[in-house]
Amino acid sequence: MNRYLRSRINWVVQSSAVDYLHILVLSMEDLCKRHGINARYCISIHDEVRYIVADEDVDRAALALNISNLYVRAYFAHRLGMQDLPQCVAFFSAVDVDTVLRKEVRTFDATARRLRHFSLQPRVCLYDSMFDVTDSMFEL
Repeated sequence: MNRYLRSRINWVVQSSAVDYLHILVLSMEDLCKRHGINARYCISIHDEVRYIVADEDVDRAALALNISNLYVRAYFAHRLGMQDLPQCVAFFSAVDVDTVLRKEVRTFDATARRLRHFSLQPRVCLYDSMFDVTDSMFEL
């Protein structure tokens, strides 16, 4: 029975991560539809998700992503019988915003250098400024 304990534990962790991702993406889709945020899911790679977002909706999309994360963490914590959710895990400290799809927003590789007509300066929606810009609301 203990022979496969490590594999069984890994299966629980990995499947929980997939469940987390699915609920996060669905929550984000719901918030974007409800509040008219022009954003769509693009890709997920390991522990990050990427969205294509209209320039005018970047701050609201970052807020929606944070709220979606909060919803999912609160749901998982509740299902585990945890009544408190530390603020340090409830919100992302920052959301990277980029104008092209690349591995890291601060990487200037050969492909990024060829895209001269794009602004390659990434923007970061920091926790405090995101709430200041949006006034903690989705409405325009």
